[in-house]
Order: sequence, then C-alpha cells, then structure tokens
Amino acid sequence: PVYDVNKSYVFSVKAKEMTDQETKLGLSLTNEMGIDILYTHLGNRFNYFEVRKAMKNAKLLISGGGSLIQDTTSAKSLFYYLWVIHHAQKRGIKTMLFANGIGPVNRKLSRKAASYILKKVDCITLRDPDSCRELEAMGIDKNKYTLTADPAFALNPADDKAVYEI
Repeated sequence: PVYDVNKSYVFSVKAKEMTDQETKLGLSLTNEMGIDILYTHLGNRFNYFEVRKAMKNAKLLISGGGSLIQDTTSAKSLFYYLWVIHHAQKRGIKTMLFANGIGPVNRKLSRKAASYILKKVDCITLRDPDSCRELEAMGIDKNKYTLTADPAFALNPADDKAVYEI
C-alpha cells in the first residue's frame, strides 16, 4: 500500500537498542490508523554504497531528531544530511524530516542548498518555533511544515538507579 505522507499522521516512536558495530536505527512507528512501519537499517551511514543499498527498496526516508539542518558546528554535516535526503528524492523515495530543529544556516551556499532540497521534502515536522522561522526565511511554503514537540518528551524517565549509574 502507498500512504500519503502529506497528511498529518500521529506517530508513537520507540527506539530499539542495537548492539552491533554498525550504525543502526530501529524505529517502530504506528500511525493513528494502526499501520505499522518497522525498522530501517542504514549500515555504515558514511559509506555511500551501504546507504545506497539501504535505500534500494525504501518507500520512505525519515530524517529524524536533533538539529541536523544547521551549519554552525559544521557545513560538512549539513551537506551530508542534505545529500542523504537528495539521494532519496532522486530515487523517488518519499522524504520526511521528523521533529527536526532547523538552523541556524548562515553560509550562503548552505542556505541555497538547504532551501533547494527542503522545498522537495514531502513532510516536515519541526520541534520549535525558531525552526519554523528559519524555513520561512529560506522560502519554504508554510503549508509544507508543522510545528510539533520533540519526541524526547514522550520518553519514560529513567529510574533513580539508572541515573546514578550514568
């Protein structure tokens, strides 16, 4: 089945702990219609061939969490995340930014690349009002994104013993 990611879906997110030397991300997503979407594996996310292989049969790329679209810490990381999104778009894979923080994106080339690629993202949810303002300043249509909450607020707090061990 094909699902329209432009509609507003409510997802409950549970991170799965992985023990392996590869970078893995496991998500169990359930929308309000009870449709489960399970498990994405990127392998070594810095290996072009593994990322390409992981996308081979993908229908949806979820780029989630954190402030990935920013060039304050490094333009290199920004261009990596934009490359992954653009790579998926070129292959006809639906793309979603899930509860992201956007910005600041200060460099002229960074802003131009981010605007170009983000205008083609199918669904964007943002975790703070500053991110909405950043997308608006980049010329992204307001109907393209939704303000939501950081999914970290849905996590259960650790018990006292776990906190002490940290």
